[in-house]
Amino acid sequence: MVDPFYLKVFFGIAVGAAIGIAYSRLTRCSTGTCPLTSNWWAAGLYGGMIGLLLTSMSFAEQPRASEKDNKVRSTASAPASAPASQEGEKAMVKHVESEAQFDSEVLKSDKPVLVDFYATWCGPCRMITPIMEQLAGELEGKAEVYKLDVDKVGEIAARYRIMGVPTVMVFDDGKPVKTFVGVRSKADYKSAVEQAVASE
Repeated sequence: MVDPFYLKVFFGIAVGAAIGIAYSRLTRCSTGTCPLTSNWWAAGLYGGMIGLLLTSMSFAEQPRASEKDNKVRSTASAPASAPASQEGEKAMVKHVESEAQFDSEVLKSDKPVLVDFYATWCGPCRMITPIMEQLAGELEGKAEVYKLDVDKVGEIAARYRIMGVPTVMVFDDGKPVKTFVGVRSKADYKSAVEQAVASE
């Protein structure tokens, strides 16, 4: 099956060429020196190039439909507890899906908890994803790692006054003990968690 992207590009070129030819026919050059209107094939060529340019620009600003569909399918097929998670994360990184889950699993945890407040539309948040995966493995048994989508569980973001994403918070005994706003290094996150572990 032909990719819809290429069909739209072809359609853009064809429409642009047709408009160029029509323009050359309707606005005849009286002197014969006009580059666009004196030759129908030149007008069609210019029109096709403009159509290609406009179509390419429109696709550069938005992902292809097939890519959108894949993202929708991958997030829709994730179970409520999200063990397989959204961006291909490891099962050790857990997801907060509700306020009740946050209160019972994060605030009442007997271990320090690292919570990554993120949003799916946030570019820098994607940079933290592999860091959270690594930390979940390295801190296994010592601490828990959670991700929380601020658009899905906005009550928690409002409770802790999360004004921007990514924001990473370390919780110990149900209280936030360290907050990082923006992308930080893995060492910064790990150090904060280890300090909380040491204080247990």
